[in-house]
Amino acid sequence: MVPAISFAYENPELDIMDRVPRNSKRDHLVNTKLISFAYFQIGVIQASAGMYTYFLILNDFGVRPTGIWNMSELILPGPGHTDVYNMTGGPATLKTGTQGPAYDTDKTDPYWDWKSPKTGDDKECTDVKKCPFNPGAYTAVKNNYSTTLRNIYGNTNIFCPDDSKKKFELYTYVGGAAKDWSTLGWVNNKCPYKMTTVKEEKSVVSYMWYKMAWDKVRNSRVDLRLFYAPVRTPAAWTVCRYEPVATKGGKLVDSPYPQFFMFSHISEYAPICHSSEALKMAQSGYLVSIVCVQWADLMICKTRNLSLSQQGMINHFGNFGLFFETALVAILLYVPFLNVALGTRPIPFAHFAVPSFSFFVAIFFYDELRKIWLRNGMTREHGQLKLTGWIVQNTYY
Repeated sequence: MVPAISFAYENPELDIMDRVPRNSKRDHLVNTKLISFAYFQIGVIQASAGMYTYFLILNDFGVRPTGIWNMSELILPGPGHTDVYNMTGGPATLKTGTQGPAYDTDKTDPYWDWKSPKTGDDKECTDVKKCPFNPGAYTAVKNNYSTTLRNIYGNTNIFCPDDSKKKFELYTYVGGAAKDWSTLGWVNNKCPYKMTTVKEEKSVVSYMWYKMAWDKVRNSRVDLRLFYAPVRTPAAWTVCRYEPVATKGGKLVDSPYPQFFMFSHISEYAPICHSSEALKMAQSGYLVSIVCVQWADLMICKTRNLSLSQQGMINHFGNFGLFFETALVAILLYVPFLNVALGTRPIPFAHFAVPSFSFFVAIFFYDELRKIWLRNGMTREHGQLKLTGWIVQNTYY
């Protein structure tokens, strides 16, 4: 609002007296030319700045943009308490027990289905040789196959039953040795959880199978690589730009970055990398990118056809508007209690307007070039202004 209000204090353009009076019945303030310029020219560049920043930040925090399709709709088993991601992949063996498509950054598709292929009648495949990555197939045979598969890329809860629709079956982790599974009350010999029937509907955080709560914080400590292991290969993830490092006595050990680059105070200082907090970072970066390209908007809207070098930056209210919107978005991102209230996050400084600055430059120079063509297409005949040329006739609003 402040930058928009500042236009009331803008000096008149130098050529204001050369223009004929506006015909209120024909020359509307908002017309097709203005809408085309705002939405289909400048608007496209602004949207591109936001999306570029969004995907760049996701990538920097470990989530490759090519692998995010349909992630929010998948119901999968959450990882175990002590699970650690293992990206090796390959066929399961009695030694490792870890399996999934072998990792190759150049050839591996980020998408895969742990239960494929399906049979002709769309029933789940139970042939271990045809679908060696489906846990359901291992329960159908009684040989070494039943002991080889123990996890997928480190997720050990793949054998636990799908309780996403079982509101009154509560599964509690009991642990212990697999050989004592029946004594300990495990659901089966590979799922170290005990099932009890409850009278009241269990809470949303009690489900073993669930959708990742991308828009909430309850799953912000879950490693995305483990959660999506049944349907995403390691090609769906990247090496984090701000890799979490060890802490000692509450202080980072040998880290060149501030702590908030790597750990989120919202998730009790869990790593941001490969977590749902990466999405909040990307959304915050999108917000900043829009503010950045709005700087260019304010500057190009000062005049209709004159260059900014002719008009100048002498409107102090406009200059204050540039500062105000930048300071406001910084406050929204870097004041901790606002992160809780508004869902913003303190993004790394390298993500604050830096990725979108090139789009700011593109908008500014695009409009300056357009205005050069405008002025070249404005000629006088018999004392009246005449518009000649496609650019001036179709973009001069």
